[in-house]
Amino acid sequence: MEEKARVLFITSCGFNSITGGGITFRNLFKGWPKNRIATIHSDNLPQDESICQYYFKISNNEKKNFFHKLNSKIKEDSINPKISKNRINLFSQIIKIIKNFIRGDSIPQKFLFSKELKNFLYDFKPTVIYSILGSNFIMSAVDQIQEELNVPLIIHIMDDWPSTLYKKGIFAIFERQKMKYLLNKIISKSNTCLSICDFMSKAYHKRYGREFIQFQNLIDINNVQINNHKSSKNN
Repeated sequence: MEEKARVLFITSCGFNSITGGGITFRNLFKGWPKNRIATIHSDNLPQDESICQYYFKISNNEKKNFFHKLNSKIKEDSINPKISKNRINLFSQIIKIIKNFIRGDSIPQKFLFSKELKNFLYDFKPTVIYSILGSNFIMSAVDQIQEELNVPLIIHIMDDWPSTLYKKGIFAIFERQKMKYLLNKIISKSNTCLSICDFMSKAYHKRYGREFIQFQNLIDINNVQINNHKSSKNN
C-alpha cells in the first residue's frame, strides 16, 4: 500500500478544539496518520495530539519584531524594585498608547530559521507543505521553509483576508505591499491552490491568474442532533 504523504502544516492556529479554525483543521485532518503530520504553529491553545504528535511552537528564536526590545525594557522595569509602581503603570500606559498608534493592525516581523526549527524539519522530513497562509510572518515562514526543503506546496484560502489586512498604523502601507508580494510569490509557486467555494475560486483566478480548486469541510446534518427549544434567556 502506498504510504501517506508526510504533511508539514504551517499555521497560526493549530489543532485545537475551541476556535473555528482549530476545529476545522481537526476535521480536515482527522484520520490522517498522526505520525505523518507535523505542525509549526503560534497557537497558545492546547493542541490535539490525537490528530498530530509532532508540534513546533514558534518562539522569539524564530521571530524578530520591531517592539521586542521595547517590550523587554518594560518587563525589566516592572521587576526593578527601585522604580515605583505608579511610575511603572504610567510608563506602561504611555508605551501602550504609542504602540497602538504606531502599529495599528500591523507589526513588522521577520521570520528567522533557528537551529531548533531546522532540526525539527529535517527530523520529520516532510514531503509536502500545507498552509492557509495569513500574516506576513506566516507567509514568510511558508516561503522560506518551502525553499529550504524544496517540497510541493499546497495553500488553502479560507477567507478574503488579503482585502482587509494591513490597513491601519504607520507601517500598514509597507506591510500591505509586502503582503501582496509574498502572496503573489507563494501562489505562483504553489503546486495546488484551494479555496472554499466556486465563487471564491473564480474571484481568485481572476485576481491571481491561477486555478483554485474549491474544497471545504462539511457537516452531515443527518448525524447532528439539533435542539430547537427556544429559551427565554439568551446565554
